[in-house]
Amino acid sequence: MDAGGKKILVACAGRAKVLTIDNEDGISNLAREFYAAFGVSEAESLVTFQRYCPDFEDFIDIEGDCELYHKEKLNAVLTPYYVRYQVR
Repeated sequence: MDAGGKKILVACAGRAKVLTIDNEDGISNLAREFYAAFGVSEAESLVTFQRYCPDFEDFIDIEGDCELYHKEKLNAVLTPYYVRYQVR
C-alpha cells in the first residue's frame, strides 16, 4: 500500500477522480474529499458511496464507516436534500 494513503477511484455523473485518504480513514473522510474534489456543496446534497457486490452483480450502498481499500473503485450517488426530505 502507498505510504501516502489509500487511493480510491470515485465515479459520479460521468466523471471520475482519484481521491487520496489516510490509511486509517473511512467513509466520512472520503465524503469530505469528494465534496471538495467534485465541487459539490455538502449543504445541498448527500453523497452515498457504492461498491460492486459480485453476489448480486450490482452496486450496493456502503453503510457506516466500513473499511476502504487501496485502489478500490466506488460509485458516488448524490441525493439533493430537498428530495430526501420532501413532504408527501
